[in-house]
Amino acid sequence: MSAKIQSQNGFFTKDDLTTIDSYLIIRFYKNSKDRKNNSLISAKKMREIVGEKAWEKSIINRIDQVWEKQTMEIKLRRGIMFRIAYR
Repeated sequence: MSAKIQSQNGFFTKDDLTTIDSYLIIRFYKNSKDRKNNSLISAKKMREIVGEKAWEKSIINRIDQVWEKQTMEIKLRRGIMFRIAYR
């Protein structure tokens, strides 16, 4: 069964950091307007950047929706952006 089908049912929870890392690639952009400067990060590092509250309320819900489009951009108010895609 592919990762796309499994994640349809709320596959990722807030504490599944290693599972998220095994299925997804996360790119971190410090400035959403500057697309050249980015780096690959882990889910643990992403949770540290956005904070625990934002991680639980918005990021996990959006990660579960990545299966529909195969890739998703998450922009935060602070100008930070993440691009998430399946491996």
